[in-house]
Amino acid sequence: MKAEDGSVFIIIVNWNGWEDTAACVDSCRSLDYDNAHVIVVDNGSTNGSAPRLRERFDQLEIIESRVNTGFAGGNNIGIKVALDRGAEFVWLLNNDTTVEAESLTSLVSALNADDSAGIAGSKTLFFDRPDVLWSAGGCISPRWGWTYHRGEGERDVGQYDLIEEVDYVPGASLLVRASVVERIGLMSEDYFLYWEETDWCERARTAGWHVLYVPRSRVWHKVGASMPKDRTHTTWRYEGRNRVLFYRRNRPGLVVRVSLLTLVNALYLLLRGRPRSAFALVRGLVDGLSGRSTGAYSPE
Repeated sequence: MKAEDGSVFIIIVNWNGWEDTAACVDSCRSLDYDNAHVIVVDNGSTNGSAPRLRERFDQLEIIESRVNTGFAGGNNIGIKVALDRGAEFVWLLNNDTTVEAESLTSLVSALNADDSAGIAGSKTLFFDRPDVLWSAGGCISPRWGWTYHRGEGERDVGQYDLIEEVDYVPGASLLVRASVVERIGLMSEDYFLYWEETDWCERARTAGWHVLYVPRSRVWHKVGASMPKDRTHTTWRYEGRNRVLFYRRNRPGLVVRVSLLTLVNALYLLLRGRPRSAFALVRGLVDGLSGRSTGAYSPE
């Protein structure tokens, strides 16, 4: 695409993953979109990521945060810079992804073709299984209240090859109009990890925008590469807290139902021989219901 099609700022958040980030930046250099600028936000890394990336890419813009502000916080740092510089679109891209040359062009084209669409996301495949889907857009289960990715684990044989409206798109590859951010605000940093992009898409949809899944935009995701290995149980606590936090803020009439279903979820984990995960999920649920805990947890 040519410059007149709109300036895009690509935000890549790095936390102790400079090698994956470098591979992601390298893949972005192959994009066929002319008017794109990459910003890496180093989110409180402790392994010398920022100087290593500067050594690798002498023209790469890197913004350093002294502390880890979470997925939302790290992206918000970059989004603010992008908006200040007149970005028309912002593309959030996980640092453990690699992209196809036309992936950004396809996302921008989808939004340009539909004035009512405010957010668009890619067909995302497993990096180590490049023909297997990780996400063809996200859904919020009307029965159980939690989120899931369409097509996850399915071999990609064209079954999700139409542009479709979805409940949300994962933050691994999410393009948003600047005008949407100006209207609904930045991502909520209270979540710290998980549900923040779901909340953001929900707020956009409530404001009247559509959220689109765009299959011609393809990225490959090293699922789990950006997660520390010591968060096995802590992730369940985030899930319990952030699930109920999302419903309290966006669908308050369903809080009781979702809370009861989360207890069923915890019972299932317990019966599967995972008592620590079950306990962490319940602790998170209690945190969310009480409203006394937001932001980061210490690893358990």
